Amino acid sequence: MLLGQVTGVRVEPGVESLSVTWRAVDEAGGYKVQWRSGSEDYDPSREAATAVSATNPGTSYTITGLTPDTSYTLRVIATRAGRPDGPPSDEVTVATLRRIFVSIAREASVVEGSAAELSVRLSESFPVTVTVTWTTMDGTAKAGEDYRAEAAGRLTFEPGDRMGTLRVRTLEDPRIEPAETFRVRLTEALNAELDPRADSATVTITDDDTEAVRARALGKVLTAAGRWIATDAVRVVGGRFTAPAAGGRSSSGARALAPAEAGPWTAQDTGATSIGTDAGKAQRSAEELLSRSWFDVPLGARETGDTAGAGDASAGWRLWARGTAGGFDERPEAGFRMDGEVAGGYLGLDHRSAGGSLAGVAISHARSDVDYAIDSVGTGEVDLELTSVLPYAHFSPRSGLGVWGLLGAGWGSAGLKDEAGEVETDVKMRMAAAGLRQEVVAWRGIDVAAKADAFLTGLEADAAAGLPKTTGGARQLRLRLEGRRQLETSPAARMTPSLEIGGRWDGGDAGKGLGVEVGGGLAYSNVALGLEVEARGWLLLAHEEEKFDEWGGNLTVKLDPGQAGRGPRVTFAPGWGRVAGSRALPTWNGPEAFRADGGSGRTPDLSPDRLELEAGYGVPALGGLLTPHAGLSMAGSETRRYRLGARLDMGGRADLGIEGRRSARADGSDTNEIMIYGRVDW
Repeated sequence: MLLGQVTGVRVEPGVESLSVTWRAVDEAGGYKVQWRSGSEDYDPSREAATAVSATNPGTSYTITGLTPDTSYTLRVIATRAGRPDGPPSDEVTVATLRRIFVSIAREASVVEGSAAELSVRLSESFPVTVTVTWTTMDGTAKAGEDYRAEAAGRLTFEPGDRMGTLRVRTLEDPRIEPAETFRVRLTEALNAELDPRADSATVTITDDDTEAVRARALGKVLTAAGRWIATDAVRVVGGRFTAPAAGGRSSSGARALAPAEAGPWTAQDTGATSIGTDAGKAQRSAEELLSRSWFDVPLGARETGDTAGAGDASAGWRLWARGTAGGFDERPEAGFRMDGEVAGGYLGLDHRSAGGSLAGVAISHARSDVDYAIDSVGTGEVDLELTSVLPYAHFSPRSGLGVWGLLGAGWGSAGLKDEAGEVETDVKMRMAAAGLRQEVVAWRGIDVAAKADAFLTGLEADAAAGLPKTTGGARQLRLRLEGRRQLETSPAARMTPSLEIGGRWDGGDAGKGLGVEVGGGLAYSNVALGLEVEARGWLLLAHEEEKFDEWGGNLTVKLDPGQAGRGPRVTFAPGWGRVAGSRALPTWNGPEAFRADGGSGRTPDLSPDRLELEAGYGVPALGGLLTPHAGLSMAGSETRRYRLGARLDMGGRADLGIEGRRSARADGSDTNEIMIYGRVDW
């Protein structure tokens, strides 16, 4: 008995395959599927068999290895062992599908914390479902830290679809980082082929915190720099309104070994032209020469009498220069720390009238290198350069009262470098300052004066790629009482105690609030012994800003027992504290000002942070006094400087010196220098 004919044949085409199904035939033990293309005859090589079992009806088969976009004719025949085959089914002609390709966009960018979306497309719409498998691979971005890894993601195209999107979630973190990348690669496709030219994509993760963090950091730096520039300008230019401080050249004509920052007040001798350097904190050699140098040249000056707060002065024009160096170490808010070094200089021209009034203009240039760290965010550094024009004036409306004012405008640049890269921008500065000094009373040899000064400064950095427009500013008002008395302890000895106390108000973007500060000093000199000792210190007693503690002090001991500088001489000058805005104390225009431990609340370490030690021996030579000397300067545990040189003093008419220096730093960046300096009076 013949087997029945197969019916219900259906064919689903693929690119290189045909999936065939049919209805079962009674008593069939299996089936043969035969196919051909074009006008070819059926061939046993193009035939496949299926078997019927209890679990498999044997009514489907997929023909593979076919040619895409080709027409095929097929039929199905029922079979059974020991019996003739059944008649062939009706022929069915079906074409395989055209070959299509899957591609992915080669690049994509995503903000950190968002999902990266990548477009995947088919070369044309398809009548059957296409499934694509993909995976992720690390680049500079790491799976689990910067994005969620995917080992075998799947993307399905339904019939008729051409576009699809796969998504990869990126992970948020608080750190500022450079742009990071990872790759997405298509690994397999069902019913399509991967385009070998576009089977992978690079995803770039950008940090959305970078601009905000940079603006925050730069704003704090601009505030600190603005405060430093303003206090330094008040100190340096303010020194033009007052009598020179003691120091520099001793009464015998021998050159005194001044402590750090004595220099800017040592060259105000009437009618003298002075050029010199002082010893101080290690800086780059070029900046050091600028920041340690000073001169004051009279241009046809003539002597005048005493004016309020002016002491003995010279009428006429004077050309002057001052160097400055210092820094700051601040914690303006919780989790934010910054410390910086500043070096700069001033060149000025002013005129003093016969009545004591003074007017002039100065040009200053300052460079600041600041390092900062933000907890859980990152670290960075800012290099700031600023050139400013500073017109100023001082006058005495009545006896005992001096009033002064100062304006400033500056232009420069700032460079910020952090984990995300580097950015450069232009910076502008504006400032104004004013003050007065009123002699209050002279009582039992004590001279008492009231002083007040205030400043307002603002800096603005232009917007740049990766940095929004940023501003920073500071304000300060100080009111103080100053008292000093000179005591003759013997015909050859003199002692001068001094005391200042006052209040201040700080405003701006950091270090805001009211404070009380006190300072004092004691100077002793003995001409017979050739001994000079001076100790000064100051303390910010209280401040509304919890982390705004300041204190500082210095000690200078000078021994010159020889006549007119002959014989041995020694200088010993330790210093305490951290620099808080200027190496010279801005409040008293005298000793150094230092920042303590950033407001940690710890008891200050009374071990000296800096030490100046120098020994020399003066001998007559070359028509003057020749003093070979050796010295040691230490700045904490970071820098040690060894000095060896000689000075020639030509009887007060001129000085000439040469000094070799070796600086040994903790980071191993040792330097060797030779410095030549001189002074000429006319």
